[in-house]
Amino acid sequence: MKKDISPRVKLTLWSKNGKVVYYPYSIRMNRLYARARHGLYARIDIKVQYGIAKDNFGNNTMFENSGTYENPKEAVEALRAFLQ
Repeated sequence: MKKDISPRVKLTLWSKNGKVVYYPYSIRMNRLYARARHGLYARIDIKVQYGIAKDNFGNNTMFENSGTYENPKEAVEALRAFLQ
């Protein structure tokens, strides 16, 4: 039986002057929510990895969700949806 693992979240924040702030998979969830919600960013990229499992064709694949958002409110809502 496989152990349950929590999803891994990667957050990339693009400021309006071109500066990129990158948060890899090791940051706590509360900190990611705070960064996405309170920052003034031009674009927010979210990538959530759930782990490797067999797909419908019998292949081992990495299951993930990703998205690019320009509105911090939409980014936080998407992050919550990805983690449910």
